[in-house]
Amino acid sequence: MMSSCLFVLLATVSFLANAAPATLTTCLDITHSELSSAPNSHYHYLEKLSHYLERELVIINKAPFSRCLLLLEKGEIDILPGLIANPKRQQHARFIAYGTSQKRVLFYKRGAIENPLSDDDKPSLTVGVLRGEVLSTYEKQWLKGKRVYYYNDVERAFILLEKERLRLLLSNKAAFDSVSLAPEVKQHIVMDLLPEQVPRNVHFAISNASYNDTFYAQVAQFIAKTPFHQGDKQ
Repeated sequence: MMSSCLFVLLATVSFLANAAPATLTTCLDITHSELSSAPNSHYHYLEKLSHYLERELVIINKAPFSRCLLLLEKGEIDILPGLIANPKRQQHARFIAYGTSQKRVLFYKRGAIENPLSDDDKPSLTVGVLRGEVLSTYEKQWLKGKRVYYYNDVERAFILLEKERLRLLLSNKAAFDSVSLAPEVKQHIVMDLLPEQVPRNVHFAISNASYNDTFYAQVAQFIAKTPFHQGDKQ
């Protein structure tokens, strides 16, 4: 009897030793190999979290932001970094804040617009906005009367801006830094800070399917022990 129990115990230990490591699944617009050089510090903060949890970070990569939100809603990923909470998103995920969002920037081609914040040519302005983005009250008001182009691909949006298919692009500097545009193209793009910006919290969003009290507590402990610093890649 004792020998059979010992056999079962050894078999269990062997199974656990050979079992696949626990994973932390996310959805990003980069590949895992690009993570080390990515300028977006939210990516790196998520990578730190995966190390803290001792879970392998699995990335559904090169995915549009809107698809990442859908995967979170369906519970097909565990977590998304850098999200701003709103009631719709909170129906499908638990949010835990760890920092504040980057300031919003208006990008435009040098010489194409004299004053991007002027309303003089409002009807003729086509403004690019990331599909699924949470807009502030000021941004919604500012966009009224303008033609809005909702984009999924950040790099393509900047190409359209350079070609003047878009007159303005509402984004942030991290997005601009992340796109693989030729230097001669990037040098033609300038930026102005959008006024009246109130800092907004950014969060880890844990899908309802992946949520449990222990997981949430571990993420909270990580945030307490490892403060987020915008621009930090270490």
